[in-house]
This record gives sequence, C-alpha cells and structure tokens, in this order.
Amino acid sequence: MYWLVPPGTRECWDNAYGVCLSAPWRIPFPPASHERPEGPYWLRPYRTDRRVGPRHLAGALDRVRPARDPHEALSVLLGAPAVAAANAP
Repeated sequence: MYWLVPPGTRECWDNAYGVCLSAPWRIPFPPASHERPEGPYWLRPYRTDRRVGPRHLAGALDRVRPARDPHEALSVLLGAPAVAAANAP
C-alpha cells in the first residue's frame, strides 16, 4: 500500500514499518478513476487535496506493525535508505 503524505515528509520520517520516498524517485500511480482491480487501483477515491498526516500514518503503522519485507525490497530496488533493522521489534 502507498499513502500520499505532504511534501517535506521524507526529511522528518522515522518509522521502522514504512519507507518515505520523494524526489528523485518516482512511483507510477494508477489513474485517478481506477478504483477496482485488475492492476493497481485506489482503495479509496483519489483526491488531490487529501494527504495523510505523517504523525497519524506513523502511529497507525506502529500499531499495526506490517511485515517489513516489502519495504526493504522497495528500498533496495530504488536505492533508498533501508529501514533500520535496529528498530525491529
């Protein structure tokens, strides 16, 4: 899953369960009207004026504690900083 966060979030992001990406990396998103499978789709309707607050997202990820493997794989693929193993539970 991907969440859209406000610009500048990457500079303050510190969470063991998610990777925050910004320029120069680009992630292709599905068209705004694509809200059902086949292929990538928006779980909730896309709105350009709606972004997730970083503190709320970090808190939710800390509570849910999703599997880290996909985030690490994405980090390696994009050459982004890896999620620190020291923060693992």
